[in-house]
Amino acid sequence: GNTHIATLWGEEGVGKSTVARAVANYAYERKLFRDGVLYLRMDKVNSVSMLLRRLLQAVNRSCVSADVDLNFQFSPRSRAEEDTLMESQVESLAEILRYRNSLIVLDHCDSLAENTSSAAEFELFLGRLKDEVHGVHILITSRVSMYSGRFPGFPVKSLEIQRLRPRDGAMLFVRMCPHSRGRADLQVPGLKNASPPVVDPMGTNEEEYENGEDEMLRYDMLTSLSEDSRLRITGNIPKKIAALAYTISATDYHRLIYECQNVVGNVNSMLS
Repeated sequence: GNTHIATLWGEEGVGKSTVARAVANYAYERKLFRDGVLYLRMDKVNSVSMLLRRLLQAVNRSCVSADVDLNFQFSPRSRAEEDTLMESQVESLAEILRYRNSLIVLDHCDSLAENTSSAAEFELFLGRLKDEVHGVHILITSRVSMYSGRFPGFPVKSLEIQRLRPRDGAMLFVRMCPHSRGRADLQVPGLKNASPPVVDPMGTNEEEYENGEDEMLRYDMLTSLSEDSRLRITGNIPKKIAALAYTISATDYHRLIYECQNVVGNVNSMLS
């Protein structure tokens, strides 16, 4: 589309990096960008100068022109020298990327985003880069929102990744647990139509379910599982749900399923 810069933000563990890697893999496998995809983790990168060094090192491995000088050997001793070096690095990076069509994913930009001065400098850097490079799209992830609105001529899309809804968290837990038997664990023996509808990540079927358009029982295994204390402690954060799914013992998992099946059966018996 027309979006050249997109940011994914949200609290730790909600799945920002998972989404970013999925986007990168999707674009790479389908060759959506002529010159490919570059994925970089920005952990502990707290300044634009550090970011520039990482970017230059990465692009240097695959696309350096013979006319581009990347030998920045001197160490700046003053603010003026530092500004001169950064300007030279920006020009070199722009020269490398000028005619390229690619996606650059900058994951975990938390140190940059959470420092006010660094974030402002980062925004100026991106604006400068996009003024000179038009075929490169940039995806950024961070814990806090970095951008909204537009750079001149370049739309910026900001998307908050939120916690899962309780039922979606329960579904993720069952799907990720190595002891799970899949949909069989979401059914209650002897109870007709006790299996919940398939809930997709965007929750479209969930809306139909809540509106009563789907002839399923309102109180089912997903509802019961979501009310368990262990699931509630996760706060419906995917990272914590995954940790629970992979650490719960087979005995505890099957006991949990059995207990929830009994609860669902009893509740629906009273409601019928």
